[in-house]
Amino acid sequence: MKIAVIAGSQRAGSNSERAAHLLARRLPEAVAGAEPEVISLANDRLPFWNSDFSEPSERFQAAWTPISQTLAAAEAVIAITPEWAGMASPALKNLLLMCSNYEVAHKPGLIVSISTGTGGAYPVAELRMSGTKNNHLCWLPDHLILRQFATLAPALEAAWWAGAAAHDVARRVDYTLTLLAEYAVALGAVRRSGRLDFTAFPNGL
Repeated sequence: MKIAVIAGSQRAGSNSERAAHLLARRLPEAVAGAEPEVISLANDRLPFWNSDFSEPSERFQAAWTPISQTLAAAEAVIAITPEWAGMASPALKNLLLMCSNYEVAHKPGLIVSISTGTGGAYPVAELRMSGTKNNHLCWLPDHLILRQFATLAPALEAAWWAGAAAHDVARRVDYTLTLLAEYAVALGAVRRSGRLDFTAFPNGL
């Protein structure tokens, strides 16, 4: 099962990217057969969406094509965002704006919010409210907020090395990753059902 793990920060060496690689390493342990691939948006990898995005444009195609292909091949998506001034990453919102039914329609998405303090809730609410109307990505009811990440990250790695049962957050992460995989299987049946009509109904309401 291919799973795309999006590190949604445009900063190089960010906690979001660290979290993406942490989860990518854990996925094959938590989910049998998982094949994670990290998509990093660091260093302004994607230009910001503009009206010429849907037209043949070398400026967009060079950056977007490999990301689009990775998302299209994936059966599930993990979207990791920092919380900046109570907002989700602009780079991640930009990627969701570029996504179409081709990449993520009726695939499960897991929101992971990263906080260096005790915050992290606002990006979850923002991503649930917007960003999936026209691409039909399906957020899981569950999400993850990884608070105090600088100290949490090594604690998670230590817990997974020793056995996750002793660490509440490690157990929650494992549970949520297995839940994502189950949704991927279930929504795969929806995509294969023949009921989807993106010609007549390409956009949400």
